[in-house]
Amino acid sequence: MNIFLRRFGYLLLLASTPAFADDHSPLAGPSLDRKTGTGVVYFATGNDRPGPGERSASSAVEDTLAREDGIPQPEATRGRLLPDSDFSLSWTNFLTSPVAGDGDDRARLGGKFDGYATIAGTDIGLWTGLSVNAHAEFGYGRTVEPQGTGMLLPVNTALAFPRLNDEGFDLALNITQRFGDASLTVGKINMIDNAGSTPIVRSDGREGFQNIALAAPPTFTTPPSIFGALLRIPTTAGPIVTLGIWDPHTAVRRALPDDLFGDGVNGMAMLTQPVNVRGKRGFQSLMLSWTTERGFDLNDLPYLFLPPDSDVLFREARGGYIARYQFQQFIWQDPDDPSRGVGVFGQLSYVDDNPLPGNWSMSLGITGDPRIASRPADRFGVAYFRTSMSEVLRDGVAPIVNLGDEQGIEAFYSFAIGNNLVLTADAQVIDPADRSRSTAAFLGARARVTF
Repeated sequence: MNIFLRRFGYLLLLASTPAFADDHSPLAGPSLDRKTGTGVVYFATGNDRPGPGERSASSAVEDTLAREDGIPQPEATRGRLLPDSDFSLSWTNFLTSPVAGDGDDRARLGGKFDGYATIAGTDIGLWTGLSVNAHAEFGYGRTVEPQGTGMLLPVNTALAFPRLNDEGFDLALNITQRFGDASLTVGKINMIDNAGSTPIVRSDGREGFQNIALAAPPTFTTPPSIFGALLRIPTTAGPIVTLGIWDPHTAVRRALPDDLFGDGVNGMAMLTQPVNVRGKRGFQSLMLSWTTERGFDLNDLPYLFLPPDSDVLFREARGGYIARYQFQQFIWQDPDDPSRGVGVFGQLSYVDDNPLPGNWSMSLGITGDPRIASRPADRFGVAYFRTSMSEVLRDGVAPIVNLGDEQGIEAFYSFAIGNNLVLTADAQVIDPADRSRSTAAFLGARARVTF
C-alpha cells in the first residue's frame, strides 16, 4: 500500500497542471475559530482562513449561531442530513530533494491524508453551542532524514507526525462548548492544527511554510498533540484571553492518557490584542507557557532531533517556562475583500534553558496573497528563523556534537488551480545546529487536494 500511495502521489505531482481551470474563488474571510473551536492557542494565535475549496471545521457551529440571529443559512447547508455539522478531507503529497549539504541526497516522496469533522450538538439531539471535533490523519512515505544533516528541526512539519518516515495514524477527538463568545475545548487536541489558524501566516505544514520553525515555532512545553483543555475568553476591552492546561506527555498515537498529570502539569496563558495600523488589521500577543515536570522526555518533543539520551542532562531540574511575543500585521489589504492581503509577521521567544532544551528563538517574514488580479487565491511567503539551544545542552553534548544555533530561510509560492487543488513550490536554505555540517538546501513541490 505504501508503494502504491507513493507512486500515485508522484503521478499527481507531475500531472497536476493549470489545464484544470482558472476558476479561482477568493479565500474565505477570517473567523476566530479553527478545527478545535478555540482559535488562539499554542504555537500561534488568531483566526482561521480555510484554503481554496475548504471550509473551516468550526463553521458549522457558526452557521448555527447565525441562524439564531436571523441570518439565512447558506444554500450548501440546506437539506443536509446534518445541516449544522461540517466534514472535509484533504490529501497532500510532498516531493523534497536535497540540493546541498551533508547526509542522504536522494529525493523523498511522502504524503498525508487528513479528515476533519465537527458535529454540532443540535444535529445529534444535544444543546446549542456544543460540538464534537475530530481530526484523523494518516501519513506515509518519507521526507528528509535528520540524521547526517546536522539539523535539529524538521523541514517538513506535516510529515514529522504522527511518525517520521513511516506509516502512521492518529486521531484527535475533543468537545467544544461555547458560552456566548467564549469557548472551552476538552479532550485530545492536535496543537499543530492551530498553527494554521492565524489570518496572515496560515501555515500548518500542509499549506504555507513547511519548516516547523515557521509553520509552528516550538515552545518546548507543548507536544504536537495533548490531553488537556483550552479556554478562550474575548473581553469587552478588546484583548482575547486564552488559558490552557495539559498533561506534559505527548498524546500522539495514544487513545487515552496513562497517568494524567502524574508527572506534572503544563499550561499556558496568552493575551492577544487586535490592532489597526492605518486602517490595516493585525494583532500582537504575549504568551507564557510553563511546566512543573522534572526534566523533559525526548519522546514528548518529536520535532526536536537531539543526540540520544540528551534528556538525561536535565533530569535534576523541575519546572520551566517560555515567554513569547509575536505579531502579524497586514501592510496591504484588498479593498474589495479584506480577508486578502499581504502582511508581515514575527516572533521572539525566551526559554528557561534548564530543564527545557531551548534558550531563545525568533522569526521574521512576509506572506500573503499576491496582488495579481488573475490569481486571487495564490499565496506566497519568505521568512527567516533562528533557534538557539540551551547552554546546558550544548555543554553536555560537546564531546560528541559541536552544537550552535540553527538558522534558515524558506520561500514558497502556492498556485491555486480551481477550487480544490493547490500546487506549491518550496525552497529552504538552512545552516544546521551541528557546526561540523555544511549548509543544507532543499527544493520541494507540494500538491494538496481538498474534498
